[in-house]
Amino acid sequence: VGAYFRNTSPVISRNELDAMRYLKNQEGREIVLVLNKGQWDSHFSYVSIFTGTNTFLSGQVIMSRHGIDFSEREKVIKDLQNSTNTSGLKQLLSRNNISYLYFYGNYGLKLKPEEVDLSRVFDNHTISIYKVTK
Repeated sequence: VGAYFRNTSPVISRNELDAMRYLKNQEGREIVLVLNKGQWDSHFSYVSIFTGTNTFLSGQVIMSRHGIDFSEREKVIKDLQNSTNTSGLKQLLSRNNISYLYFYGNYGLKLKPEEVDLSRVFDNHTISIYKVTK
């Protein structure tokens, strides 16, 4: 364990802390889908920890080291990102009880937010958060 952590230096930016603070202050504890991976959440489930919300998929590095299969959730994320079907994307969000989309950087779906009833509720040029309006 020590060798793995010795070579990493997870640093969470002030902008990301602000985004997580925004989610923490929202009513309820909806499911958040973190997209545009590449940040530390794929290693450690810190968005869930800092916000008090459930994330749809995070901490994949830890889960894979423990043999936990998360391929179905990865497939849902790929389907969401690649969908060009408005009703299909809305159904995926609804079926998986996803209430917020959390993007590192820019919006990352092929369909425009207004096409799938998403409203941008937070943006600080590092993180953008969209609420799924039902």
